[in-house]
Amino acid sequence: MDKQQTEQYVGLILQVQSRIYAYILSLIADPVAAQDILQETNLVIWRKADEYEFGTNFNAWAYRIALFQVKAARKRMMRDRLVFSEEMVNVLAPEAETQLEDIQDRMLLLRKCMNLLTLKQQGLLEQRYTFGRTAGEIARELDRPVASIHQTLYRIRLALMECVGRSGDNPTYQTT
Repeated sequence: MDKQQTEQYVGLILQVQSRIYAYILSLIADPVAAQDILQETNLVIWRKADEYEFGTNFNAWAYRIALFQVKAARKRMMRDRLVFSEEMVNVLAPEAETQLEDIQDRMLLLRKCMNLLTLKQQGLLEQRYTFGRTAGEIARELDRPVASIHQTLYRIRLALMECVGRSGDNPTYQTT
C-alpha cells in the first residue's frame, strides 16, 4: 500500500468507528466489552489492510471483521449468562448493520437540516447540547426568561424533527 492509499485507509477506519462500536454494542449489550472488541476489531482491520480492495464497501468489510471479533469474544465470555447465543448474534447482525446504515443516513440529513437554521439557532443548540449548558445558564447569559429558552429549543427541535422526517436529500425547511 502506498502513502496515499494508507491515508485513505486510515480515513475509512476513522469514519466507521462510531458505527462499528454501535454494531458491536448491539450484539454484545455491554459497553465496556464493546469498547474492548472495537479495539480488537481495529487491530484486525489494520493488520488486514493489504487484503482490503479499494472501491469495495469498506463498512460491510469492517462489520464482517467486527462480527468475527464479537463471536471470538463471545466464546471467551461463555461463562456469563448475559451473553447472546451464537444463533442470536447471527440473527441480530444483519439487522444491526441495516439499522446503523439508516442511522448514518439520518445523521447526514440532520446535519443538512441544522445548516438551514439561523446562526442564532445553531448557537443556541451548540450551547445546550455541545457544551451541556442548562437553559437557565443560557437564559442568564442572553438576559431572557428561562421559559423563552425552553420554548425556542422546543421549536428548533420540532423543526429539525420535521425536516429530518421528510423524504428526499434536499431539505428546504426554514425555521422561524
